[in-house]
Parts: sequence; C-alpha cells; structure tokens
Amino acid sequence: PGAGEELSLAEGLVARGFRATLGWGRPVRDDHATLAAGILYRALATGQSLPQALSHTWRGMLQVEAHDWHLLRLYFSGDVPGPLVTAPGTWPKKVAVPKPFREHFLIPGD
Repeated sequence: PGAGEELSLAEGLVARGFRATLGWGRPVRDDHATLAAGILYRALATGQSLPQALSHTWRGMLQVEAHDWHLLRLYFSGDVPGPLVTAPGTWPKKVAVPKPFREHFLIPGD
C-alpha cells in the first residue's frame, strides 16, 4: 500500500481480523484448484491442523505433477491454527463454542 502494491485477498482478510485464510499466489488451473480443495478438506476432516493439511495437500499435488502446488499459501495471524475438528475415534469430542457476531451494514442508513 502506498507504493503501488496491493495486498492479496487472503492477506487483506487476515489484516481485517480473519484468523487464517488460504490463497493462491497466482492464477492456477481449475482442475488443480479443485484437486487441492478436495485433498485439503479431506485432511481437515480427519482432524489435521491447517498447516498439516496444507502440507498434505502440497504432497498430493506433487504426486499428480500439479506444477502450481507451490502457489497455495496459508496466511494467518497469531498462533498457528490447530485442528478445526476432533479426529474421528477421539473421545471426548470437543464442542465448538459459537463466537458472538455483530451486524454490520455496508450501505449507510440501511
């Protein structure tokens, strides 16, 4: 900012308070993006942390020779995000505590 550079959408979201986001460093093929999403969400669903799932995704993309694997990037603020769900077969299950939210209207007067 200020010198002609712009934050990526993922960087901008973290700067505005999101704890973590994933983004591509450049445009990638749709089939590679779809492959990455499948691998990533499957890993997250088994209780892997976000960094572990990302590493798993990179390895999966390398196995099928997806040349743009290195463009998938994790942006986060604060502590490294841990598992998002309790791994299958793990007891006791952790229950998510909902965070309070506030309504914010983008158009003044609405």
